[in-house]
Amino acid sequence: MILSFLPDVHAFDPQDELIRFLALDGQRVVRCTVSRRALERAEGLAAGATPMNLLHAFHHHQERLHALASWKYENGQSDRSGGVTISADDIRTRAASAFAASRLTHLKRAC
Repeated sequence: MILSFLPDVHAFDPQDELIRFLALDGQRVVRCTVSRRALERAEGLAAGATPMNLLHAFHHHQERLHALASWKYENGQSDRSGGVTISADDIRTRAASAFAASRLTHLKRAC
């Protein structure tokens, strides 16, 4: 099933150094995260970027990150709790990124 992302429901977690955001699969809440390194890679930031820079990177790449999370979820790449984590390797993987971008375009056309 395609995930529906909750707007403006995201936060930086300083302990785990990642951004948490939520999606819905029907009535089921899916907890998603994107790592610091993934955001730094996506935005071209140096290691050790500030939380504000990471939040800016999340906003800037939000559609791509949502598409990647949906792709991973639809392809069974979730953790034991059903959550999805986007890593730096996911950002680097061109095939996943290209598929996610084409999926997003398809979803926009369907709306």
